[in-house]
Amino acid sequence: MTKKKLTKKDKNSLDEWLEEIENQLKKQDQESKIEDLNSFTFKK
Repeated sequence: MTKKKLTKKDKNSLDEWLEEIENQLKKQDQESKIEDLNSFTFKK
């Protein structure tokens, strides 16, 4: 595999991609917290 230099465009799309993943993780994290909260409140 030849190593190619990242262009500015590549770097931008990489940043966007990382940001997207981060957002997905945050969203999942929030959803699981909400689920935990819901199951906690329903147990009472």
